[in-house]
Amino acid sequence: TPAAAAAAASSPPIVAFAKDGITVTFTCVKPDPVNDPSATTVNASYSNTSSAPAVGFTLQAAVPKTMTLTLAPASAADVPPHGGVVTQVLHVVNAQHGVKPLAMRLRITWSDAMGTPVTEQATVNFPPGL
Repeated sequence: TPAAAAAAASSPPIVAFAKDGITVTFTCVKPDPVNDPSATTVNASYSNTSSAPAVGFTLQAAVPKTMTLTLAPASAADVPPHGGVVTQVLHVVNAQHGVKPLAMRLRITWSDAMGTPVTEQATVNFPPGL
């Protein structure tokens, strides 16, 4: 039913990565769950609870070959300290929606307070239906 589809249009936030004060949180939304259930908009939020900015913060994402991914530019290049937040939107189309769940690998890079480059990787397991 359309009401059931609308109720399933968004999901609870997913913590995709958390380490050293840096947290990457995804909130997923189905822009048109009735006519295009394969499309998912991932609203990414990068927060920093440390005392130093995460300079030159970048998130690279990869999806399986059955999916396509488009990343919009992030709202800022540096994630401010003491609870600062940067946002970014990722658009994913899963050609095998309903057969294979949405999956993503992340490569996250930034420089710490001493200017030392930091590179982290994470695998995101999304709930069924996305």
